[in-house]
Amino acid sequence: RDLPSFPTRRSSDLDTDYAAKGRAGVDYLRDHSLVVVHIEAPDEAGHSGDAAAKVKALEEIDTHIVAPLIAEAEKSDDLRILMLPDHPTPIARRTHTRAPIPYVLWGAGFAASGGERFTETAAQGKPPVHAPQLMRELTA
Repeated sequence: RDLPSFPTRRSSDLDTDYAAKGRAGVDYLRDHSLVVVHIEAPDEAGHSGDAAAKVKALEEIDTHIVAPLIAEAEKSDDLRILMLPDHPTPIARRTHTRAPIPYVLWGAGFAASGGERFTETAAQGKPPVHAPQLMRELTA
């Protein structure tokens, strides 16, 4: 396997180096057709019941990972991004739940869905989408 090198703070926890992970994701994307950047911080904040830490982690992900990946994707006619958590970990419950997760498919061939917020709450009441279906849409 050809894996990018990461900085010393390569945990996915609250202390992770978000900017380095974003740079590594962009660098890897230039030569590979699939990149996965996993960040555990929002999940860990959910387990600890720390709403401020969860918000901070999501803001860091938006700024240092999502924005650079989108900027890179905008340079191409065919790059796509799928962004999602692996499961919800609501602050109030402090554990994983089976609730629907929010997700975003962005890039070539995707029309706006009318969604306004990327939150666990916004995903509630939506029909479940199964991983194989998301991957088919992403790779179609």
